[in-house]
Amino acid sequence: MQIQPHVRPFIKSMVRDGLQVNVREDHWLSCGQLLKFISYHFIYSHGFSTATKVNELMMALLNGFSNDWIHRFPALHGVSFPVLRYGGVDTLAWASRSEAIPHIS
Repeated sequence: MQIQPHVRPFIKSMVRDGLQVNVREDHWLSCGQLLKFISYHFIYSHGFSTATKVNELMMALLNGFSNDWIHRFPALHGVSFPVLRYGGVDTLAWASRSEAIPHIS
């Protein structure tokens, strides 16, 4: 049994350069994993794939999700992209309801 699919929803990706964080599978936005409400077909039809990283998505969409994405997926309303920090490395943390999220070591 693979444990990753069971643990992944409880781990938040802390985006720095966005080169390691998967757009659909990782929890990098406040609304959670995009795979919960955005289909692979939609992602693929917009030029992305299951391997797309956050950095690539952010560079393509520039200032955030378009009105089309927000209209189709209301969970994206009010969600902002993290600030990319080049030279930084993406990290993982336990997802928590509080502001203090302990890093996984």
